[in-house]
Amino acid sequence: MQTICIKPYEIIGVFCQDRHTTGHRMPEVDKSQDWFLLHAEETSAGTVLKMVRKLQTCDNAEDIDINVTIQCP
Repeated sequence: MQTICIKPYEIIGVFCQDRHTTGHRMPEVDKSQDWFLLHAEETSAGTVLKMVRKLQTCDNAEDIDINVTIQCP
């Protein structure tokens, strides 16, 4: 008897975009795509996306700078 394993779903391709919105509506695509997808995974628990971007993108019209303050003891 042959055993056949079939995955319930498989990631065939990933389509992601850098977007922004100022209200409760469909986000608009940013003119400057400032983040990059490192990993995408579908599991029984949900979807996992790992991405990176610069803390300051110089895209003041569509991105918010990420300001991080680290205090050393």
